[in-house]
Amino acid sequence: MCGIFGFSELTDVTRRMTPFLAWEMESRGKDSWGATDGQNLVKIVGAITDSFYEWEDHIGSWDRGIFHTRGASTGDVTRDNAHPFEGVSDDGTRRVVGIHNGIVSNHEELNTKYSRKCEVDSMHIFHHLAKRLPTSEIRGWGNLAWYEYDADNPNGTLYLLRFNNDSPCALHIASLVTGEFVFCSQKDPIVRAAQMAGSMVDKFWPLKEEKKYSLRPLVEEDGSVRYQLWVAGEYTRFGTRYGPVRQMNGIPIVEGRHNNSTTPWPPYAQHRHRPAVTFANLQLEERRTGTCAAPGCRKQVTQNRTLNLICEACFMEAVGATA
Repeated sequence: MCGIFGFSELTDVTRRMTPFLAWEMESRGKDSWGATDGQNLVKIVGAITDSFYEWEDHIGSWDRGIFHTRGASTGDVTRDNAHPFEGVSDDGTRRVVGIHNGIVSNHEELNTKYSRKCEVDSMHIFHHLAKRLPTSEIRGWGNLAWYEYDADNPNGTLYLLRFNNDSPCALHIASLVTGEFVFCSQKDPIVRAAQMAGSMVDKFWPLKEEKKYSLRPLVEEDGSVRYQLWVAGEYTRFGTRYGPVRQMNGIPIVEGRHNNSTTPWPPYAQHRHRPAVTFANLQLEERRTGTCAAPGCRKQVTQNRTLNLICEACFMEAVGATA
């Protein structure tokens, strides 16, 4: 689990908000952290509160910024494996740099198909975006923020998107009474950080799955700049939440969004007093007991993951990823 946050622009208000959101998001990932304004990259191993002060003046000189706190799932904890990640088109005319909170469950399959050596599953997303490859090939879930550059857009545009994410800790976008836009993995930290910085949330904007949102500057008649939230007319389609059928201790994990599936598990994967176990029933079981639904595992499923049937360790084993 990782955390993301960022701003349409870095102003006096949002610069004051940054350390508060950094502290709030540290609980979602302490292995490394990173930030970018689309051109400059900061990638640091360790918790963000351990070293943010060393980079505060440098980041404070930017006019915009997005931030990531990593809880490593796939790939070692190294500087290179810290977000943000970059992708460049084959002809070099298109570049994206961004952050991801989530999982790409067919990470190894994409490495094989495209002869890549991505250590971190998230890297695939930005290669696909830069090369305009079909995102429908990417299975998993998550929340994205990235800057995109091409010949027609040399200054870069900030895009935001969520896909296959049924978690309450997903992606939230707010506009402040002082005019800035703020996004974060969680809603309440935005409210608290804005109040601490001397502003207030004016509005939270509803988001639709797989819709691409952009934050673009609008120059007023007096020369001042005001940002607006734009919504792309089309959807950016991703693949299903999980990869192909795999075995975990002899138990098949079925492809697809499990909350919409009624595919039964084998008879030996039964809970007491129940003739058959469906994904819907397992979902209710986890919600009631708070334990992992994978047979033989009784680990507590934390972070209010009421719609994730199994704990992270069992899931990573099931998809064949490196924890």
